Amino acid sequence: MQILITRPTPSATDTAEQLKAAGYDPLVAPVLLALSLPAQPVDIQKSDIALATSPQAAQALTGWSNFHQVPTLAVGDRTAQLLRESGFTNVESLDGDAAQMLDHIRGQYTVSRRFHLLCAPTTGQWIEQKLTDAGYTVLRTAVYEIHAADALTPEAIAALREGRISYALFYSAFSVECFLRLAEKANIMGNLAAITACCLSASVATAASKAAWKNLLTAASPNSAALQALLPKID
Repeated sequence: MQILITRPTPSATDTAEQLKAAGYDPLVAPVLLALSLPAQPVDIQKSDIALATSPQAAQALTGWSNFHQVPTLAVGDRTAQLLRESGFTNVESLDGDAAQMLDHIRGQYTVSRRFHLLCAPTTGQWIEQKLTDAGYTVLRTAVYEIHAADALTPEAIAALREGRISYALFYSAFSVECFLRLAEKANIMGNLAAITACCLSASVATAASKAAWKNLLTAASPNSAALQALLPKID
């Protein structure tokens, strides 16, 4: 029983290690690619706290030395670890996801604090909007880009054709849309009928519902642990 992991690296590699430790057989096949953007001059005097919500953002920040001394909130221990490896000296790791980070901010910081969101050009708008609506000042800087892969890996295509994939993990609606486009390109849409699609949220499940799966499951909470909890227990 193989588990298909479609998220970008380094998150995909981390997930694979977690699944291996739990006794599963993961297959990493990212349908999205994270590409770091060149560091740009940023006036950090306008920011009190930086926000990094993903390992992709953290990995991209190695060359952004102007942020390295800024207190930073990181979603997840892996994001925090990568930030420290990138040169950040004052990092607080938060459990959960970006929504829980917002709850933490609203509970711990007054609206006088100024936040700087470090993300991709196409991500982070909802976080910025939520904080702005709550009265905070928020800046947003793109430090990496997300691109769709041109094709599924040969290993993934072979595993799907041979019926070795039992479960597929999806973390965003965009990743599902990319996966389905690439599956159609590889002429393996019919093979999805033997696979259970595990989705991080209702919006992800809505995107996945455009294909015919064996089962379509949604995580109880929008985080990786809840998504992995959808997999059957291994004795």
